Amino acid sequence: MRYFIQLICILFLSISTYSQDCVSRFKLQLNNIRGGVYAGQLVTCTEKGSGQVYSQKTNGEGNVTFEFPCNKTYDVTIGNYTRPVTLKSSPYDGTEMSRTMSYEPDMAKSQAHFTMSDADKKRVDDAVVALPDTTIINSSRMVRPKDPTNYTELTLRLQDLKGGPLQKETVVFSGTKRNKSFKGQTNAKGELLVFLPKGDTYTIHFLYTANYADKEIPFMKGTSTGHLQLMYIGTQELLRRKKAEEERIKEEEKRLERERKEFEEYCKRERISEEEAFRRRLREASQVEQQDSVVSATLNRNNWSEKLIVCDLTGSMDPYATQLAVWYDLNYRKEKSLR
Repeated sequence: MRYFIQLICILFLSISTYSQDCVSRFKLQLNNIRGGVYAGQLVTCTEKGSGQVYSQKTNGEGNVTFEFPCNKTYDVTIGNYTRPVTLKSSPYDGTEMSRTMSYEPDMAKSQAHFTMSDADKKRVDDAVVALPDTTIINSSRMVRPKDPTNYTELTLRLQDLKGGPLQKETVVFSGTKRNKSFKGQTNAKGELLVFLPKGDTYTIHFLYTANYADKEIPFMKGTSTGHLQLMYIGTQELLRRKKAEEERIKEEEKRLERERKEFEEYCKRERISEEEAFRRRLREASQVEQQDSVVSATLNRNNWSEKLIVCDLTGSMDPYATQLAVWYDLNYRKEKSLR
């Protein structure tokens, strides 16, 4: 009977686990490019779709940490930062992503000075058309373009969940406006340097995680540089966890099959049907008198076309959970709608 109780427990515990709210953290660091940090700056994040607003001020170290629902996209406004910012929360429960932004204290004035004319923007657009759909970066440093004023030199620093450098991680930057992508791999320091054409927003993808984060590269006169720091679980760790889960499932399937065979041998030895064996074990395991079969009786007298069963698995309800387990094993093979 332990086999059947465990089967039900696994089913309902899985449902419970996936129904829990997934929450991840996002840490934003604001640095003054001339030295120091921006303390007391209001940071407002608005979730795209729902419009949910999260607001905090940076602390004395220039950073702020938000707790977001997993895998959501946010428009970010910062008190002394004039350009739009978009970020995406981690898709994994309990993890933390981080991003560092460094900019001038008189950003509004500087932005007006470096604003491109329509003719300048068209020149960039025309130059980008000639690029391949995907530019492959053969090392962790992209070759400097012939006209660097059309690009922003961006250094991505990638960390694993322990804060160490995430090495040999393949990263793809995909432009949302022009559909031009740039693909490279981080070095031993977890860094990747790319030159991204100005005037586009780039979505960052990993091998097993698409749409992880966004980075806007605005139109701006002259040469420009930027830095982006992200935390990610890493492809190797994802593969390791996937393999471990596959092995766990295989072992569980072997155990269940072994117990199934033992049960069938028990039926042959006792010369009884499976249904009678279930009933015997029901009485043995639950210690319920035969007349206290309210769950079994209810399930047996109804023929629902669709079923959603919610079960209380606390200790006091064990006898009734056992009845449900027996009914389930007797019926799941012959009822197509039973899951």
